[in-house]
Amino acid sequence: MVAVAAESFTGRFLGVVSRRSPAFRTPRRSVTVKPPGPATPALWVDSENYDPRVLRTMTAHTVVGGLAAALGQLNASQRIAARHELRNVCLLMPPMRDEVRGLEMLCASVARSQVVPEARRRDETDRRNEVIQALLEQASYAVRNTRPKAPELHHGVLFLLSFIYEDLDLTLRLLREPKGRVARRKVYTAQRLLREVRSASVESQGLLARTADDFSGSDLRGVNLSEVDLSWVLWDESTMWPTGWAERIRRSSVQQGPGLWLIRPLNADVGSGHLMDV
Repeated sequence: MVAVAAESFTGRFLGVVSRRSPAFRTPRRSVTVKPPGPATPALWVDSENYDPRVLRTMTAHTVVGGLAAALGQLNASQRIAARHELRNVCLLMPPMRDEVRGLEMLCASVARSQVVPEARRRDETDRRNEVIQALLEQASYAVRNTRPKAPELHHGVLFLLSFIYEDLDLTLRLLREPKGRVARRKVYTAQRLLREVRSASVESQGLLARTADDFSGSDLRGVNLSEVDLSWVLWDESTMWPTGWAERIRRSSVQQGPGLWLIRPLNADVGSGHLMDV
């Protein structure tokens, strides 16, 4: 694992997902992250050695492409089992973008040569640093239990989080520079990194949400659904259910479009509940 200062933002977060926390340890193998596009070669990434220099030169498009490749390896049973974790990670992306927008506003003020006292910059970056760290740790905690049942998902999400924290860590360090060193060139670099993080959070949120909720055309006949929360699952006429479930599913669903249905929670007011015998 790359050596970082224990007091730094990156150091604290890596402490959560490194060997020091076995529950968060990534699989002992290298995986292929395949960016979209036939002309782009596959990128080999050692899942136990996230190199910041590599991550900082990657684009959100490439990282999300790698996440898509990892999620594409999940079968229907793994997706059903990981729905809760996937949805929890999705819920953390909007507050992450709120912090990114705040940092973008700070960058814009500096770029316009507005007077931003060093003390204010440090206070704001320290405050946002704490919030961002907490969000990333929550996201890594959300997927820790997926490692044995869906190692591809575990690796893909941790790789996405590594990309996000490396870009944000560099941004925060650039903005903490003493007043005379916060040159426009550095601010423009920070703005570029923030755009990449925002893009990665938007694209990955949509991808994770579809993986968690869209089971159109899926074969679920071999999946035990008796203890599974199926609230908000999308399905269509080609979705195959276990014996005895098709009619129950239909009675608990509302039509969203031609041949497309959405399973309602038992208590629609709170948006939760298990679909059991009805």
